[in-house]
Amino acid sequence: ARALILNGGGKDGAVACEIAKQLGLDLTWCSLTGREIRRKVARVSGVDKYLEIERIPTNMGVLPKRYAGHKPMSMFVAMVSALIAYLDGQKYIIAANEYSANFPNVEIDGQAINHQYTKSVENEVAMERLFDHAGIPIRYFSITRPLYELQIMKIFARYPIYHHEFISCNQGLADGIWCLQCPKCAFVVGALYIFDQASAESVWGPKTEVYSNK
Repeated sequence: ARALILNGGGKDGAVACEIAKQLGLDLTWCSLTGREIRRKVARVSGVDKYLEIERIPTNMGVLPKRYAGHKPMSMFVAMVSALIAYLDGQKYIIAANEYSANFPNVEIDGQAINHQYTKSVENEVAMERLFDHAGIPIRYFSITRPLYELQIMKIFARYPIYHHEFISCNQGLADGIWCLQCPKCAFVVGALYIFDQASAESVWGPKTEVYSNK
């Protein structure tokens, strides 16, 4: 079966790719907005097919101001990739969302809020119902859904081919660098040191200091 695999340039997508390869799927990488780091991850994965979708900014529908806070980009990525999959005759869209994304992380006025709802299994089920209702023969799912972040990192540590090519830092992704200042860097760097110290040292050095700004 043919499948699009979403590529954010990080460890999660690399792990999703390696799991999907073992299932014998006919894979095509799908990257929304071109980043060299995403191309590097795709090249070392051994998956030759690669789609890159660029957004073209327009003045239509521009909000009067830019709102701060979490932006559910994963939903935008899911819907755009669904359109691409439908046009290209793909059957599956493979994401790499972790188990912990299923749960709320804050309560406001008695209402439980999950800021990662668009990465949750509940959202996947809603999308499946929507596609079925519309007669769209596409299945969107996260292949890493049963895994916590540490379990994903443990698997990622087994694939050193990616260790010098990936960036799991939202702050530095556009420039292809690790900011080493954000909580995400703190987790990724620390976790890889735990599971593969030698490889981590080859990427960041033996005395990497990562500071959280929160």
